[in-house]
Amino acid sequence: MKKIFISFIFLMNCCFTFAQNVEEVNKKIRDYFSEFEPQFVKFRGSDYYGQTKDTTFTEYQLKTEIALYNDIKQCGLIDKPTRNVFTLCHNMLIHSPEIGKEFLVLLNKPTRDFDAIDDLFSNFIFAGAFGEQLALNNLQSEDPYWRLIWSRYLRKYAIYDSSIPVIVKEISKNNHPEIKRNLIVALSFIGNPTMASFVKQIIDTTRDDSLQAKAIFVYAEFTGHAGIDAMKKIQPVGDVAKEELKSSIAWFKENAGKKNNYGVSVLNNYDFIEAYENVPANGIVWLKWHGYLKKQTALNPKVLPAEDKKEIFHFLFLSNGFELDMIKGQLFLSLEQSDMEKLLELRTLAYYSANQFSQARMKTLGIMIRDLKRKAAGTY
Repeated sequence: MKKIFISFIFLMNCCFTFAQNVEEVNKKIRDYFSEFEPQFVKFRGSDYYGQTKDTTFTEYQLKTEIALYNDIKQCGLIDKPTRNVFTLCHNMLIHSPEIGKEFLVLLNKPTRDFDAIDDLFSNFIFAGAFGEQLALNNLQSEDPYWRLIWSRYLRKYAIYDSSIPVIVKEISKNNHPEIKRNLIVALSFIGNPTMASFVKQIIDTTRDDSLQAKAIFVYAEFTGHAGIDAMKKIQPVGDVAKEELKSSIAWFKENAGKKNNYGVSVLNNYDFIEAYENVPANGIVWLKWHGYLKKQTALNPKVLPAEDKKEIFHFLFLSNGFELDMIKGQLFLSLEQSDMEKLLELRTLAYYSANQFSQARMKTLGIMIRDLKRKAAGTY
């Protein structure tokens, strides 16, 4: 009995020490970020629109952040991370990407904490193809809720062609109705039109009205105006699919044609220009100096000179894409296949750009990326 009592006291002391360590590490992280503003919040919600902010780290910061990461692992905070822990991970993805990826893998575990899920979404987007691969891995989780959450992520944010084989495999074997629908939509956001035949096979074989409706939407996205005759031959299995088919055909008849198979156009946002043209940011000053913010020029975009396009990409990277709405019309007309990697990288940064336009910038960049894929496939 005495031994049992002593063991109980020892266990209680360990638990108390563990709890102390967690709180101590939490405090160290809070104190650190009170001194050094985290990169995650330098642009978001800022009124410092478009200006370049310092993204360098001192030797002290690098050593401190790596030490904090090790403390997090040792005290068990990695299992119940605070928002500051995810913010630290974002910093490390910038200055020590391999350690940052290791950190992100450890944080990637099933949870019902919506803040944690939101922070994982943010870090996955910022981690680019690596983050998207983690999302794909989560489709294999034993937790059904976790599989559903990440199918929703892919439905909204999937972009890399490398994800296609896994998504196709999951669509073929997964029997969860929403997951299946989400992954079919994910294919449309990746935007590789070579997947049209796979999606058409789903249309022709499924008896699920909602699933067929999603597949019809995606098939129309892949084939464009040129697919209208094939779409007319589709036999809807229910009212939802029937309505989707009708609206898809009508949209492409009205908005597309032989000269623009997908009916895609990207125009500058002149309201945005008027609101922010006087912000003293390097990129905005450059655009203004070169006449790109004049109303006539902004509303009638033309192909950019090569040197101007190079400069514009430079400023967009510095500001996390803030000026995109001012010049997206010209940029869209000027894109080449060699710009694909720049667009993909800029998309990871745009999520962190200032004010409520960040999601819109990501959508614009998604349109540009898919447009290049269509041209590469010869379906444009």
